[in-house]
Amino acid sequence: MVLIMNNINLGVDIVLVDRINKILNSKKKSRFLSKIFSRSEISDSKNRQNQSEYFSGRFAAKEAIISGLDMTIDQGLKLEGDLNFILQTSADRSEGISSFINKTTPNYYGK
Repeated sequence: MVLIMNNINLGVDIVLVDRINKILNSKKKSRFLSKIFSRSEISDSKNRQNQSEYFSGRFAAKEAIISGLDMTIDQGLKLEGDLNFILQTSADRSEGISSFINKTTPNYYGK
C-alpha cells in the first residue's frame, strides 16, 4: 500500500486561558461547550482540576488543525514564528517562568 500525501499543512494556535475562563463563567458556557467539544471531552473535563486550562488546550489544538487545512508549510512556519514571538513577550510567560523558578502557583491574566 502506498500512501501519497499532498499539501501537508501546519496549523498553530495559541489560546489564552483567561479568554476560555471568561466563557466558562458566562452565559455562553453551555453553547460554547456543546458546539466545540464532544460529550467525551466535556465528561473528561469534570475530572480535571483546572477546566479552563483543559478546554484551552483542546480548543487551541482544534483551531490549529483548522488553520492547518488552509496553510502551506511555509505559511505555517511563519505563523508559528510570529506566535512564538508574541508568546515569548507576554506577561503570562514571565509569570510562568517566575512561578516555576520559585515553585509557586502562577497567576495568569491573559496578557
